[in-house]
Amino acid sequence: MRSDHDLDAIALTRRIIALSLLAFPFTGGAQIYQGTVRDSVSAGLIPGVVISAVDSAGKPIFRTLSGQDGTYRLMVPAATARLRVQRIGYRLREIAITASAEETASLDVRLLALPSLLEPVRVFGTAACPKRRDNAQAQALYEQARAGLLATVVARVANPPNVVRYLFDRPVMAWPDSAPVRLAIDSTQGASTSFKTIFTGAELVEFGFKRVVGDRWEYAGPDAEVLLDEGFANGYCFSIADRDRFRRTQIGLSFAAASKAKGRVDIVGTLWIDTIARALRTIEYKYTGAAGLTGFFDTGGRTSFQEMPNGVVAVTQWSMRLLGEKVDSVMDGFGNRRAVRGLIQNEGGGYLARATWPDSTRWVAPMGTARLQLMLNDTTPVVANDVRLAQTDFRGRTDSSGRVELTDLFPGRYRVIVRDTLLEELGWEPDPQWEFVSVAGDTINARIRVQSTAEQLLRKCANRMSRADLVAVVNVKDAAVGAPGVKVDLALNGGDQISETTRDRGNLVFCFDRNALGATVRLSGARGDMQTQTITHVLNRRVTLFRLQLAPKPPGGLPRDTIPRDPH
Repeated sequence: MRSDHDLDAIALTRRIIALSLLAFPFTGGAQIYQGTVRDSVSAGLIPGVVISAVDSAGKPIFRTLSGQDGTYRLMVPAATARLRVQRIGYRLREIAITASAEETASLDVRLLALPSLLEPVRVFGTAACPKRRDNAQAQALYEQARAGLLATVVARVANPPNVVRYLFDRPVMAWPDSAPVRLAIDSTQGASTSFKTIFTGAELVEFGFKRVVGDRWEYAGPDAEVLLDEGFANGYCFSIADRDRFRRTQIGLSFAAASKAKGRVDIVGTLWIDTIARALRTIEYKYTGAAGLTGFFDTGGRTSFQEMPNGVVAVTQWSMRLLGEKVDSVMDGFGNRRAVRGLIQNEGGGYLARATWPDSTRWVAPMGTARLQLMLNDTTPVVANDVRLAQTDFRGRTDSSGRVELTDLFPGRYRVIVRDTLLEELGWEPDPQWEFVSVAGDTINARIRVQSTAEQLLRKCANRMSRADLVAVVNVKDAAVGAPGVKVDLALNGGDQISETTRDRGNLVFCFDRNALGATVRLSGARGDMQTQTITHVLNRRVTLFRLQLAPKPPGGLPRDTIPRDPH
């Protein structure tokens, strides 16, 4: 598929596009064209118009974008035959130019707004696509969509913002927001892209959207460059989508692969355009042709666009739902752990939290806030302690009243983690103290009763006995590092000996019921030709921490006993 107003040449690098900026030095035979772009009827200034210098073959050389005040400035080389001026919702114009000795030329342009985004154009269809009544309308809408997509590509380079992006990942569950979100914050100056597919449209048409990269499979998503690519246009069929009652002011352009191939993963989707604002809104797509169980799951993605007051069209959110393998472990009937493999569907993507452009235009996404008060009991606050949301970069610190505020939260479910220095030293992750769902634009106020260190340690006995009242936590170190694989022997009141082996961080837990209160515990450990102190202590608290240090076996006698530490 190819139109008279060719919009390809996506192979132009960002560096070449950037040459249209003011920083590009003047060279012989080139001119700077500048002026304004206005509506031909209202005379209003039009931001976000793509102005391209094209050669006699119709190929773009340099491009720029009109600003919020409708002005533009473009480097025009001597090889330029005409200027191409285009914006979604307006009829494209091409203006012939002639070489001049002047370094700067003024050219004001007026564009005619289209009465309909479905204005008929010449149809160039793919032979494999079925003939439909809406072919001409779909082609017209596709040309308008391409104008909008082109603006996103040019804007990313001609007017890059400083951004704060959230990269998120979460399991897809039956109920929305029922699984916690994993999130990382990425701050970038002069961001030239939100996300980008590494394959061309022609490659994706031929080989599909699922490819082997290294030693694993990777899925690609249709970004602006792909949808603009001539190869994609030649391999996909377009039609007008059915009306959506939830999108009363929007019209959809549906796309599907013109042909199918065994083993090839294609996409089918819809690009939605706001007919009132004359702006791109979303791209929604699904993967088709996937073999096995993947074909039965809702795998696909979504990209959202937002036009800024300065005419820049930014990708504000993108996501992909994919199927992956989950490996878990379970206990078999003989007390051994076995790996269990299964399928899990995850959603991952990016969220444009904030962006600032050189002309001071700003974008702030709607996000949530959590105002929490952490209390050990009804009267004792958790003071000056670090608080974080699990698997995210969100952090805070409580004040003298136990209060902390976490702002700019991406919509989703979170778990509140309160720092515990003892558990941290032992290499154990503190238990989540509370879960909540953040909603964009909403503030959550909550008072949380925080579990003590002793309560969290006692929870580690839940899988060992129906009721645990006392716990002995053993930490063995080799020099200053936790020592795994140490056999620890414990005897209670001189009775039978219990033996267990330390895990990765050199820790293990012994659990007792209330009858062990006041009993005398004797502990010692050994690994190869190394041994630990022997400790004798009375269990007189809910939790007792025993610290053992590995050392070479002495020629005579044992090292001095270690005093156990009692975590409150």
